[in-house]
Amino acid sequence: MKKTSLLLVVLLLISTGCGNIVARKDKSQIVQFENTKIIPDKYDITFYRLLYPNTPNEKDKFYAQLDVLASKILAHKKDINLIIPLELYKDLHNLQLREVRESEKVFYKHSYSLTDEEREFIDSKIKVNTPENSGSVQKYLNKQIAYWYSYLKKPELYNENKNYTELDKDRIVDEVFENRKRFSNTIFALGNNLTIEVTVDTLAEGAESGLPIFLNTDSLPDNLDLLKSKIYVVKGEIEDSVIPNKLLLIANKNVKNIKDFEINTKILNITNPLELIPILDEYQDLKIKDMQNFKIKLVPNSVLEKASLKRETRERKTIDFEKSNVIWGIEK
Repeated sequence: MKKTSLLLVVLLLISTGCGNIVARKDKSQIVQFENTKIIPDKYDITFYRLLYPNTPNEKDKFYAQLDVLASKILAHKKDINLIIPLELYKDLHNLQLREVRESEKVFYKHSYSLTDEEREFIDSKIKVNTPENSGSVQKYLNKQIAYWYSYLKKPELYNENKNYTELDKDRIVDEVFENRKRFSNTIFALGNNLTIEVTVDTLAEGAESGLPIFLNTDSLPDNLDLLKSKIYVVKGEIEDSVIPNKLLLIANKNVKNIKDFEINTKILNITNPLELIPILDEYQDLKIKDMQNFKIKLVPNSVLEKASLKRETRERKTIDFEKSNVIWGIEK
């Protein structure tokens, strides 16, 4: 009878929140960062999201601005957290391979292999005359040539009566490559500063880079733990949670899914990369490059701060990675 009464008292204390009871088992991962300067504490991290223009000439101007920023970062040995869209990441890779941008591929493709949809797209963008009775292949090759002359700001060189060849197109595009070749080498030297912006549809493709991923969504995909990228930055109405063996940062929210860490994330949109040059010397917060190498020590299966009751204020302590057992208990 006494044992039964004692049990009832304990249950009453738990249900009313009285007493100094702490639920120690929470959904957070014990993380050991390779960079020993990152220790358990409260941190801020700011990402600068570069907005990629739509038109070819605006993109060229953007490349030039980005090249100046990248050169400054390398010359002064600074670091800054940059979010770039997957399209820009792919375009820069294409430049390294002497290929055109993703949006330009339809104008570089062999005209005989264009699909009906691609021909319709070219017709919607290029309004020029072509040689009469020369066939559809020649018609679209001429339109492709007209696009590249227009891009180079030499539209007067297009001859509507000439039957251009694929070699003519290659010669013109070589001039484009020469104008662009320096940009990609500089920006990829900043690899560890980059986070790739994707959509849900392009998530798997972007994650193949292994770089941190930025995603704008109100619902976390359920396959993040299977993807190559190890860090996910999310803007949306989602709950702080654990992705096994990954790190999750949420815009405008303090996350606690890394045990004994609180990380507050900010994301700022940037249209002109040159705006970031004055910030290089000012930025003192957490850097994404310092977070990319880490080890996970424990992944509990419980709910974040599950059933936590009144918690005694105590001094923050560092993690003992040799002792990672988690228990529920009543503190004395």
